[in-house]
Amino acid sequence: MAYSAYALATLSEAKRAKERMDRALLIDPDDWSMRYNFACVLLIHLDEPAAALDVLEPVLENVAAVFLSHIKVDPDIIRLRDNPRFKAMIAAADARLAAESEG
Repeated sequence: MAYSAYALATLSEAKRAKERMDRALLIDPDDWSMRYNFACVLLIHLDEPAAALDVLEPVLENVAAVFLSHIKVDPDIIRLRDNPRFKAMIAAADARLAAESEG
């Protein structure tokens, strides 16, 4: 399902792509990799940064340190780097991971 959502978005079938993403997230809402890739698709192919942040937020609430490092430098989400909401989500993830490593 996830790959068909990517394909539909690439083909500019925005409505169908978002419907497929919604369906995939209903089936497996905790698939952080799928969510992350949906955020990239929403940014790159559908030009929907707010929707990308909505999909990405649960990822950043649960992200491991190694994946957070990737998110911080991934060129696919460069458009979000100056977004205040994205910055706050990154800061919260950094703080959570720091607290976990101290505890």
